Amino acid sequence: MVNTDEWEPPERPGDPHARRCCDEVLKRAMVQGLASMPRTAPARRLPRWMMVALFGGGSAVLFAWAATALLRIFSASRGALP
Repeated sequence: MVNTDEWEPPERPGDPHARRCCDEVLKRAMVQGLASMPRTAPARRLPRWMMVALFGGGSAVLFAWAATALLRIFSASRGALP
């Protein structure tokens, strides 16, 4: 990528018209390059009900794991479980 702030056209250094033309050529080339890139369809999203179900199920599993871990910790402190 050419930094046009530091680059001078070799034919006419310091010529403002040549700099504007160079900037225009670079801008058009970039637009043409971006326009030629293939467009892909956006990724499909999961249905809302499935997101809610996954979140609810994950939350339930996490809550059950935390409850059993806390139960084991507090029960072990009283000598009930090894």
